[in-house]
Amino acid sequence: MNDPSFSSENVQPETCCSSSTTPPMPMLTTDDYLDGLHCVHEAQKVNATPEEIIYKLRLYLEDKVGGKNVLNTILALIRTKQIVDFNNHKEFEYCTSLLPLFMVLICLENSLVQQR
Repeated sequence: MNDPSFSSENVQPETCCSSSTTPPMPMLTTDDYLDGLHCVHEAQKVNATPEEIIYKLRLYLEDKVGGKNVLNTILALIRTKQIVDFNNHKEFEYCTSLLPLFMVLICLENSLVQQR
C-alpha cells in the first residue's frame, strides 16, 4: 500500500457524478476501499474499542464521500431501502466501491446498539 501507484490520491476525476446542487465528486476506487479497510484493521491491531473503530471509519468515510450529511444520507438510504448498489441513485454512484465499508459501519453501529 506504500506504492504510489496504489494511492487513493492518484484517483483521476475523469469519471464524475454530479447534481445541480453539489460539485462533481471524483469516482472512488478499490484503492479507497482498501485504504478504509486498512484504517479499520489498524484500529483493531491496537485493540481499539468498537466506538473508536466506528469513529475512525466514520471520519474516513465522511472525508471520502463529501461530508457528514452525505454519509448520513447514504447510510439512511442503505438502511431504509436495503440497497446493495447505486444503480437507482446515480448521485451516489461515485462511491460504489465503498459499499462494503458502509455495510461494515452499519453492522458495527447496530452491534453497539444491541450491546447496550
